[in-house]
Amino acid sequence: MGALINLAEHRPHLSGKAKCTACGHEWVAVAPVGTVWFDCPECHTERGLYVAPITDVDGSSHIFLCPCGGDAFAIHLFDGVAIVHCVRCGARSEPW
Repeated sequence: MGALINLAEHRPHLSGKAKCTACGHEWVAVAPVGTVWFDCPECHTERGLYVAPITDVDGSSHIFLCPCGGDAFAIHLFDGVAIVHCVRCGARSEPW
């Protein structure tokens, strides 16, 4: 069994259901506020995300969803043009 960690010493933090976008493994993740990607305990890649959207308290943020339900996007710059695609299914999002 691993070492016990006093979460009070590491606040603020969030916890919730996480899923690996590489292998599909699900677990409960606990991480400092602002953490986006988690190391998957199954396949050991840094491809885990919270399953539910994390938003700010006042509700001023906007959540963009791909038709597949994914809410994580990668942005790549090719010849000065930003190409946005869903990290879950790979579909391009146009226009952004």
